[in-house]
Amino acid sequence: MSEPTDLRITRRGRVLELCVDREEKRNSLTSQCLEQISQAVTGDLADIHAIVIRSTGTRYFSSGGDLSDISSDISQLAAHERRGLFAETIHAIRSSPVPVVCAVQGLCLAAGIGLALASDLVVASADSEFGLPELNVGLWPFYVSALLALHVSPKHAMDLMLTRERISAEQARDWGLVSRVVAEDSFDREVDALVGLVSSSSRAALVLGKRTANAVTDQDLDRSLMLMQAHLSLLSTSEESRALMRQFLERRR
Repeated sequence: MSEPTDLRITRRGRVLELCVDREEKRNSLTSQCLEQISQAVTGDLADIHAIVIRSTGTRYFSSGGDLSDISSDISQLAAHERRGLFAETIHAIRSSPVPVVCAVQGLCLAAGIGLALASDLVVASADSEFGLPELNVGLWPFYVSALLALHVSPKHAMDLMLTRERISAEQARDWGLVSRVVAEDSFDREVDALVGLVSSSSRAALVLGKRTANAVTDQDLDRSLMLMQAHLSLLSTSEESRALMRQFLERRR
């Protein structure tokens, strides 16, 4: 019997689809899920022309990282290394040889936004919303802030991070977080059409094109992600942050 997995992987012709499958947990991202995404987007993709990242259900694309996963009773060094998994996933998506399309339905929060911003294209349903609520639990969206710097103005980035307010799909598109917004009732059809268009292109052109495009924008991304991991671990030692996370986890339980 195969072990349960947080990620469903399906191949459809030239397209590889990755679906976060934790609807009962608001599609929060566990260490296992992040590792599986990293492996999938950098694995054997010889005949793949495009990758789609989506999630189960329509209420939550992702509520972010699974805090119970990163705050388990392990050593500080092990916790620091585990926090680095998200940075590795971002790097894997950015360095994946073929374009990655993120299909967002429902709430896209915290690390969920990071997953979207790491992708090459983001399609959002008209009813989806985006937000960075990390300050509510005494944290800061460190990794996401590194990606925000590539997509939105500094003032819009700070607005999202400081206010914790959610923005609509249309506003996310206007700010630069989203490529296009489509109607809810035609979401799957629109995503399939876009991915079909991308995957119909020459694979050699896609690979070289993505590589050169990202080389221009990502010059300092690796260094930024290392800095963010260090600051996340440092902040996690704060008693105030630890208390807020404990309160959050207790409410969840």
